[in-house]
Amino acid sequence: MKGVYALRLEIQSINPETLVCFLSGELDLSTVTNFRNKIDQFISNSRISNLVLDFKNLRFIDSSGLAALLGRYKQLAQRGGRVVITHCPSQVRKVLEMSGVTQVIEVTDTCTL
Repeated sequence: MKGVYALRLEIQSINPETLVCFLSGELDLSTVTNFRNKIDQFISNSRISNLVLDFKNLRFIDSSGLAALLGRYKQLAQRGGRVVITHCPSQVRKVLEMSGVTQVIEVTDTCTL
């Protein structure tokens, strides 16, 4: 059963190397498999090396969500690419900072790739 804050993803390929994903809701144990599968489907079937994650409407992230972010980072770093998180709400940013994710993945208000 999907919760009130189930994860919604809108994914756009803005060029052959860059994927933008708009997330809304919660990235947690109950939604992370869907997130991983959808992102990985784009990554594995293309030349995508950069991923922009727009967190403007993300309300919550847990450790399984953090692991999924780091897994996508690892995949794309092997291709010479990067992951950037934009428009991150303060409560989500705090989790990213406390977990050390911000030392690996860039978090910014705007992004130009």
